[in-house]
Amino acid sequence: EGYVTEERIDEAYRVSNEIWETYRSFDVMPKEAFDQYVAWQAILNRIGYQDSNYYEQRRENIESGLFTQNEAATRAATELDSSVDKPFYWEYGFGSSDFWQDWTICLFALCLICTVIAAPIFSQGYATGEDSILRCSKYGRRKLARTRMLAVYAFCTALYIICAAVFVALTLAVYGDDKTSAQLALDALVLIDIDMNGVLVLTLIAGFLSVLAMTAFTLWLSARMRSSVAVL
Repeated sequence: EGYVTEERIDEAYRVSNEIWETYRSFDVMPKEAFDQYVAWQAILNRIGYQDSNYYEQRRENIESGLFTQNEAATRAATELDSSVDKPFYWEYGFGSSDFWQDWTICLFALCLICTVIAAPIFSQGYATGEDSILRCSKYGRRKLARTRMLAVYAFCTALYIICAAVFVALTLAVYGDDKTSAQLALDALVLIDIDMNGVLVLTLIAGFLSVLAMTAFTLWLSARMRSSVAVL
């Protein structure tokens, strides 16, 4: 753990090579040597380079437009990267776990539950003829529709907050928080100054917007179709 300086990159490369040249196989490698080898390899695998020129090569890749053919985009990327603190920081936390895959599965389940809840909100009234009666009442059109929609949104919001809070609490309890620079944990070309704790916050916000978007789309389909099965 610590700042990934050029000296530490050289040290990681040197120590990893020495350990591998000594044992040549994980089967005969002592636990202490194996743990040290894996710890250094974790950094080397993330920077994608095996020498101390990592930061210089990264800057040159951005300035040369290696990953984009648009000169204006390259200029904008260079300006964004100029505000990123270097050297990058590395530590073990939830960013090194399978958090992202597990959260994706949970988010899909939440979207599915909210879809099932929202599907019959309007379509069920079409099937039973209830909509004809409601449209003739004083508050049966827009006010009732808004009330139903707000009720669905409130329930889905509460469900998301509870599930996300439990999931994050368990994850942090097991792995701990993570101040690792997003450039190391995600991709070398992340161009904003953010660590994995910040990425977690953005991920939770994006997940919430995804659930609301899915719910809104389902409500729209429910208002257009006469069968809840068709909506689903």
